[in-house]
Amino acid sequence: MSNHAVSFRQYDEGFSYLCIHRPSSWPVGHAIKVFFMASSDGPDISNGYSIAHISRIVKDAARTWESYANINFTFVDHQESSDVRILLELIPGSRGIEGKLLIGRYSERQSKNEPTMIFEIGSLAEHTDVRSTALHEWGHSLGMIHEHMSPACSIKWNEEAVLAICGGDRRRACVDYFQVAESETRHSDFDPKSIMIYNIPFRLMKNHVETMRGNDLSDIDKAWAGKFYPSAPAVCQTENPIDQHSFDELSKNFRCSAAICEPQGRQCDRCYEAMIARIQGADTATEY
Repeated sequence: MSNHAVSFRQYDEGFSYLCIHRPSSWPVGHAIKVFFMASSDGPDISNGYSIAHISRIVKDAARTWESYANINFTFVDHQESSDVRILLELIPGSRGIEGKLLIGRYSERQSKNEPTMIFEIGSLAEHTDVRSTALHEWGHSLGMIHEHMSPACSIKWNEEAVLAICGGDRRRACVDYFQVAESETRHSDFDPKSIMIYNIPFRLMKNHVETMRGNDLSDIDKAWAGKFYPSAPAVCQTENPIDQHSFDELSKNFRCSAAICEPQGRQCDRCYEAMIARIQGADTATEY
């Protein structure tokens, strides 16, 4: 980073990036509070785009997900109340764009003084590339992992080649490329056009599986965003005592007997709050 020294804590599960990571998903209907941190000074990108314009592109990408998922990105003015904190970095003379973030609600573990999502944007980057990257990163913020990591993906990896582009770092290869366990996810059939996929060169595969990521959400992205975050309410209607809002080791979520608190990655509001208390190291029994 050029002007802002930050570090992402290395939560193994938080970085295990259409396929959703069960423990990372938010409650249905949740308002995710987003704050833009002070960004680095730097040149405008091509065609006179400024940091303010990039911010609008990033916000517009969030609104696109809201059109299909029952979730709300609320942009706030106070950093201390935020769930997601965005830092924009402009890189002179580059056409590249890179996003880094803590997946889903693992952003709750990061210090309120540090970003949970970082965009490094080349000063020569194109509008469509900025928006495509923003859509991809917002998908991660909703708990979605890379599509090529889905258990439904048939890619057989050339592990030696993947490790080579990851600098020999097997953990990074597992975070960015290799498939995750079925038990950790909900997923559609493999979607080679998903905004959540990389355009993967054949040299990284033992078989040839075409990946065709475009600049917008695919039809399957749109349909499954609504399945992951459906329109059904998430408010708990039960009078369950706290001991019935118990932690489920398999799903890594709190669960109760409420009809809406199902084992497919959804939680009622009370179980979600108990989960956040656990993440923050609080005593969950004192929450109610």
